[in-house]
Amino acid sequence: MTQIEIPVDDIATLVELSESEYLSQLGITLAPIPDILQECPLRYAAYEQEGANYNFECDLRFILEEDAEGEPTEELEISVAIAVAGANKEYSGTISIPLDAEKTLVFSALFKTKDDTSFTVAKADLAETKPIRLPELINTISASLGDVIPEELEFDVAGNAFLVISKRGTTGTTKLNKYLLGFGSNSQIDMGQIPIVGAQFPEEMTTAGANIEVVVALDDFLASEVNTINSGLEEAGYPVIIKKSEGAIPQDIRRGASIAGHLTIGEAYQKSLFFPLLKRSSPGTRSSRIIGEDLPITLGDNGIWLEIEKGFGPVYFKKVGLFYDGDIYFAPEIVLGIADFQLFLNEISINSPLTGFSPEFKVDGFELEYQRDPIEIGGAFLRAERDGYLEYAGMGV
Repeated sequence: MTQIEIPVDDIATLVELSESEYLSQLGITLAPIPDILQECPLRYAAYEQEGANYNFECDLRFILEEDAEGEPTEELEISVAIAVAGANKEYSGTISIPLDAEKTLVFSALFKTKDDTSFTVAKADLAETKPIRLPELINTISASLGDVIPEELEFDVAGNAFLVISKRGTTGTTKLNKYLLGFGSNSQIDMGQIPIVGAQFPEEMTTAGANIEVVVALDDFLASEVNTINSGLEEAGYPVIIKKSEGAIPQDIRRGASIAGHLTIGEAYQKSLFFPLLKRSSPGTRSSRIIGEDLPITLGDNGIWLEIEKGFGPVYFKKVGLFYDGDIYFAPEIVLGIADFQLFLNEISINSPLTGFSPEFKVDGFELEYQRDPIEIGGAFLRAERDGYLEYAGMGV
């Protein structure tokens, strides 16, 4: 079969191509065209004929950034394949984002309409993992957004990467779409490695599943839009979705980067945590604020706490935190209760770099209480780092 190129100098979009004299002479149209593609600028079109069937190859552009006059300044290319068999039209596409001079992140795209929202969901196809600095990647598609992402933020890009392009639904601008890019990793944590209390977990709960996601939004997304997108990701069988914090009021996603964590312990416990990621003013800063009355959520700078009040055998979780401080941290508050003894762990954390999940376990101290009338005994031990030195302190009552 010979590929025949179609002149598109005077054809702006797929809609115009479908209605053109050129396709009219072939006796075919491209309709119905996915709504998300209808206004995309057309740069190239060609086709092959096989009997009564046609296979089209088209290059389109999504507008990422525009200047004050509404002229595009940043574009994202999508290659669209259209199989035409009589009245049946099958659309598929690929989107490429360069990682470096040698590797490209290639997304296989599906086109969906759900709840009156037209969008594209695309999954990356990258056989080898590769740590990348997110600001550098984002700068290749949106120069203005790279400046709001922590410059040290790296993530291990593998198959769990997705791109969502959603129709904005407004007119009067060439930028008709909104963009969301996400990376996810699925790993396991051996809860038996937690210092002091690890051996006390029930056998069926010694392994926890940890899913970490970095989500970069080039635009603001309403909670209702996120729910629609998640439904599309789930229907497409994608291994990651945009998990929001449990028990929180519906959360929008604001322009910039966010981190989500999903923790599963055994079959009985699953919780999700989600927070916007800010440039750090100073390492280790963790101020906090409540984000809703009567909700078990406390949001801090690059971190979030969730009240859980859940026991696993003698091990009791009061709350769990998720923080970013160069590494990603799960920080549970744990109490071990055996008979009249209670052991409180201080500043316990499970941390790992985002470039490869290899958890390290740390605890900075503990408190021990024994209460049975008329006896009450207590003690504490604490380790702290000050001016580059480790300090140890203890007390008993």
